Amino acid sequence: MFALSVLSCSCAIAFAAIGGYSFGKNETARENLVFLGLCVCSALWTLGASIGFLVKTTGELWIIYDVLSIAWFLFPGFLFHFFSLFTSTLVPRKRWTYLLCYLPGLVIFIASLSRSLVVKDFARLSETWRIVYNNSSIWYYLNIAYYSSSALLSIALLIRKLRVSSNERQQVVAVLVPLVLAFSLATATGTIAPLVGIASLPPLAPIFLLIFVSGIARAMIKYRFLKPTPEAVTEELLYRVTDMIFWLGLDGKVLRGNETARRLLGYTSIIGMDMSALFHDLPTADLLAKPAKPRMGIETEIFTADGKRIPVRGTAAPIYDYGKLIGYALACEDLRLTRRLAEEIRSRENTARALQKSEEKFAKVFYLSPVSISINDLRTGTFLEINETAVSMIGYSRDQLIGRTIADIRLYNDRKVAVSVARTLVSTGRFLNREIQLVRRDGSIAIGLLSAEAIKLENRRCAIFAFVDMTEKRMLEAEAMKAQKIDSISLLAGGIAHDFNNILTIVIGNLSLAMLGSDNEEVRGQLRDAEKACMRARTLTRQLLIFTKGGEPVMTEVDVVKTITDAVSLSTAGSEACVTVSISPDLGKVRGDETRLSQVFNNLILNAVQAMPDGGYLSIVADSQRIDEAADLPAGDYVRVSVSDTGKGIAPENLGRIFDPYFTTKPMGTGLGLAIAYKVVRDHDGVIRVRSNMETGTTFTVLIPRFKEGE
Repeated sequence: MFALSVLSCSCAIAFAAIGGYSFGKNETARENLVFLGLCVCSALWTLGASIGFLVKTTGELWIIYDVLSIAWFLFPGFLFHFFSLFTSTLVPRKRWTYLLCYLPGLVIFIASLSRSLVVKDFARLSETWRIVYNNSSIWYYLNIAYYSSSALLSIALLIRKLRVSSNERQQVVAVLVPLVLAFSLATATGTIAPLVGIASLPPLAPIFLLIFVSGIARAMIKYRFLKPTPEAVTEELLYRVTDMIFWLGLDGKVLRGNETARRLLGYTSIIGMDMSALFHDLPTADLLAKPAKPRMGIETEIFTADGKRIPVRGTAAPIYDYGKLIGYALACEDLRLTRRLAEEIRSRENTARALQKSEEKFAKVFYLSPVSISINDLRTGTFLEINETAVSMIGYSRDQLIGRTIADIRLYNDRKVAVSVARTLVSTGRFLNREIQLVRRDGSIAIGLLSAEAIKLENRRCAIFAFVDMTEKRMLEAEAMKAQKIDSISLLAGGIAHDFNNILTIVIGNLSLAMLGSDNEEVRGQLRDAEKACMRARTLTRQLLIFTKGGEPVMTEVDVVKTITDAVSLSTAGSEACVTVSISPDLGKVRGDETRLSQVFNNLILNAVQAMPDGGYLSIVADSQRIDEAADLPAGDYVRVSVSDTGKGIAPENLGRIFDPYFTTKPMGTGLGLAIAYKVVRDHDGVIRVRSNMETGTTFTVLIPRFKEGE
């Protein structure tokens, strides 16, 4: 038994050496890696047998079995896996499916750990041990089936390899013969003998692996097993190349063809076929099947077994052996994929061009649109892109806006509106035509309709905003309503003023007569006080008459410089405000009613002074301005007069009502000063505008058409 132990140990060493040598020659090849695993399993198996021949008790044998029997059960999996890779047969698309080769062995190994399902016991012979199998257990027969199927499939794969690869035939034979011999002997002694009652044989299967080892060693040394020859590599390359390859005889018949040709043409075998009959047209067939000289890039069609046509590009050349023509070589490239790719490329190019044109159109619409448009990050509100209309409307430059958020510039006048817009976009993806107020950089309010749509740009959730600025429209509507209101009030004021004036005339006349007829000085004083009160009432009626249709201005050529200077002197007398007056030298004149224009400037300057009871800065600026286009004015040259103060400003809720007749925030005010100024300026074909801030003060701007000689 010592001799059997030494022999088994030698086999283990030989397996380990062969596996390590093969793996060292090509560490990246999967075949070599699996072959190393096969050799390791064989070495552990034979090592276990070597130790088992020498032990004395069954307890020691069970320990060896529990530790090393895993190699015994995994050996069939490695065997089939290796020969599947070596013969390039039954190769799955996903490598992990090879684990199925080892799954039965692992299951049987786990079952065998119970020490009764596969191996029941160890029996003592005269000088060694034998394995007592559980012939009544299904696991025993599953193990036999697992071993047998793996070995038989491996042998079948090697036999198939003999038929399709002549260059590797010697390698295959050198491995196949010892594999068949070792499998036959191991089956006879390890499986058949116990079944027929021969139970006195020791476990010899590991010894028979020496035959398999010898065959592999001989194949590696003599035939470069697992180290393919250049001829084998060339043959394998031609066998697997995606082009159809044919070797033709002098008669044009196929002597050999690769697997691609057989598969694409749909024939079981193409050997002996007349190549000329496969081509669509005979002239091309003669050029490719029997070329007198090399032919390249000839496009034609070739017939398949079911009569279909495959477009191909053929390359053919005659083959000479020491100057003698021995046949022809033909390679045909399948053009279907190439043409599909070309069509796909053309389609994508057309799509790209259409997309580019669409993007150009969008860019033109985006940047040239009169609507304020911006693209913002939906989550943060960061400006990603913005058009010039929006830049002009907001008041920041494009560089100042890109990269900043809506919150950074406090764009929304009402934070609740900002939250509502964001929530609506996140929940529904759309926000349509809602009138909101935006805050410009200078603090002024822009009124308009906001619409937004959630979009996706480069996997980033964004929103495109469109704001239709309706500030001027709303201003014109307010002006129209204001004018309509003033016209309505003027009718009422005119009637009241005329009637009241008639009454005052009678009262004043009677007061004069009463003073003439009275000698009592005290009574005369009281009558004079009554007359003064009537005269103040007459002044009020004259102001009211301005609103009547009968109070149209008397238009003359007015020196604006003198009118402004007189108004400043009159209205700022006794004021603590610091007054600055700036009048352009080329200010020019206007055509209007000098008295009423004086009243406009007096009212504006007086309001500014009264807004600064503790002093402040009053600025009057007069210059000329050319207006080419405005919503509330026709194009032309205008005289512009601005009156600015640093008072407490006008509250936003009152800003829209300051020109309404009888509206006032002053305890003793009449509410007619700004209403009169508004109507006078409008009667002079001009406008009056106001801009106010509670922190910086108020500015009134009057624009009146400039007088032109000859008008």
